[in-house]
Amino acid sequence: MSQSVDKDTKYTDYLYSLPEAPLKNLPLFYTNEENAMLKGTDLPPIQKVLSDNIFKDFETLRAVVPGWAETNFESLYQKFVHLHAIVSSKFVMLNINGEETPALVPFVDIMEYRGVA
Repeated sequence: MSQSVDKDTKYTDYLYSLPEAPLKNLPLFYTNEENAMLKGTDLPPIQKVLSDNIFKDFETLRAVVPGWAETNFESLYQKFVHLHAIVSSKFVMLNINGEETPALVPFVDIMEYRGVA
């Protein structure tokens, strides 16, 4: 992430904290061999729906964001999937004053949490 960070914003330190390497521990980035080991589990169909939805989001944005249509598809798509995974891992719904509110919470992905019993 550091390559494209504007060094003069209040978000600079946070943006530098985001991973640059692919998130290989997420099923979205598994190799064909790793995916084959998941055969018979519930994950492949879920992963397929997620991948399809991410691709649809990408195609929607690619059609309207200036310059995206002319950019190398594979490179841009891989970057999009990577950033989508980063954002998704930090997205939570918070109950604020009794209202469910979507939020991006820095470092939430490194916390251990359990659902309320």
